[in-house]
Amino acid sequence: MTGRKATPATTTTSTKTNTTTGRILKKDKSKNFMRDLRIRKLCLNICVGESGDRLTRASKVLEQLTGQTPVFSKARYTERSFGIRRNENIGVFCTVRGEKAKEILDKG
Repeated sequence: MTGRKATPATTTTSTKTNTTTGRILKKDKSKNFMRDLRIRKLCLNICVGESGDRLTRASKVLEQLTGQTPVFSKARYTERSFGIRRNENIGVFCTVRGEKAKEILDKG
C-alpha cells in the first residue's frame, strides 16, 4: 500500500434516446446497456371463435388500430362442442414493429 486515498468516482447521468435502436440511453459508464428497455414487436390478436360478421368486424378494428391488413387464423381441429370446423377462419392477428409499435403503446 502506498498510502493513497481512494477518490470517489463522479458520474453524471443524462437521458438520451438512440434513434436507430430505440433504446433509452443514460450517459453513465457503470450502466449496462443490456438493461435498457427496447420494443421489437407488438403482437395483437383477436380470437372470435367463429367466422362471419363478428370476424370481419374484428379485422376492421385491428386494421383501424394498426393501419395494416390483419391475417386470418384458422382452426386446427374440428370441435363439435364449440361449433367450429377444421380450416375455418376463427381469428385475426397483426404484428407491428418499430416506431409504429411504440406509437400504439403510447396511445393505449
